[in-house]
Amino acid sequence: RAETADAPGSKPTLPHRSGLCKAMAEHSTDVNKTVHVSHLPQSITEQQLIDLFSPCGPILYIRLLGEDNPNQGKFAFIEFMDVGAYNAAFNLSGMVLQ
Repeated sequence: RAETADAPGSKPTLPHRSGLCKAMAEHSTDVNKTVHVSHLPQSITEQQLIDLFSPCGPILYIRLLGEDNPNQGKFAFIEFMDVGAYNAAFNLSGMVLQ
């Protein structure tokens, strides 16, 4: 299971993946369960995305991009373990983060 928690009540975390090529080689994205989240603030973290989207359902993988260009917002690809979680996340479309 990709989503883990160390203790009851602790926040879920995802396994850390280092290196884009290694991550892509280890993971095959299912586009039918992956949402693209755009226009994220530069200050957003992977943990904040987990906190926001984990109520939708189990998260398999998060790719947070855009740190190289601070003039543009970050964006992310979030793959869920099932289509129901994807649908719940997709229903958040248009949400504005403060």
